[in-house]
Amino acid sequence: MTSMQQQHGNEAALNEKATIQGSSEIISKVEDMDERIFSRAQSLLIDIKAVLEEETQALKASDLPTAYKCQESKMRMMQEYEFFLSQAQAHTTILKASAHPLKKEVMALQGQLHKIADKNHRALEKSKKATERLTNRIMKTVRRCVQNQENMAYGASGTFNGNGRGLSMNIDKSF
Repeated sequence: MTSMQQQHGNEAALNEKATIQGSSEIISKVEDMDERIFSRAQSLLIDIKAVLEEETQALKASDLPTAYKCQESKMRMMQEYEFFLSQAQAHTTILKASAHPLKKEVMALQGQLHKIADKNHRALEKSKKATERLTNRIMKTVRRCVQNQENMAYGASGTFNGNGRGLSMNIDKSF
């Protein structure tokens, strides 16, 4: 073997070693990226799941102040998750092929979140219907009281002439 052949062989070996080292660095960077993406997804999903569960419980208990607070948090978290997904979308091919252990956990959390979101939606619908029923009942009572007192006028004391009670008092009695 000539020195030129030997030198060419050494260069080829060095190039192969550099390629292997470069590939290892790329693989390491991809694995780090997988870890960051899946960890962030896991964290966001756990937070969203907790807020949905809290909101659902508040709705079931008719604790509207807590439910409203949860809605604010939920909206903020969903916007953050949507932004995260738009950023992660650039790495879809790599993430689909990933065998990272957190991938299965994230997929399981997504399934749990879907079930909790369904429960939350049902609780929101029940709360909405209850509010509509209450509003309709109040409006019906007010209309009935007004119709019953249509021909009466206010007296000097601020009461309706006829029965001595004001409209709001009659509504309370009717309701």
